[in-house]
Amino acid sequence: MGAVVRRVTSDWAATLPGFGVLRSLHLVRRIGPVLQGVCLDRSTSGDGYFPTAHVHALTREFPVISLTLGHRLERPSAQPETVLFIRHEGEFRRAADALKAQSRLSLDAPPSLEDRQQ
Repeated sequence: MGAVVRRVTSDWAATLPGFGVLRSLHLVRRIGPVLQGVCLDRSTSGDGYFPTAHVHALTREFPVISLTLGHRLERPSAQPETVLFIRHEGEFRRAADALKAQSRLSLDAPPSLEDRQQ
């Protein structure tokens, strides 16, 4: 499973330029005092993952990266969407595009102060 997890992490990192790999299944980029991230939370069965966009304020003392403003990829029915590891290759690009569209903050370009006014 380790090779599969590394491949999934690598594929998502290539899809999200500007984000670096923090650890397996977790990508981040620093924007001033904030980390913006994408966590690929493993499902309870371990056969897939839930793509989740989030932020973490570096101004707080906190022993782990929090998933503040966390937003899991959703189906049109508003249910969380799981990407199965066995279907990752065929589904991750669509899932990444959908997460980009659903994310409160842009996953393409780092947010700026001008974005706040829109």
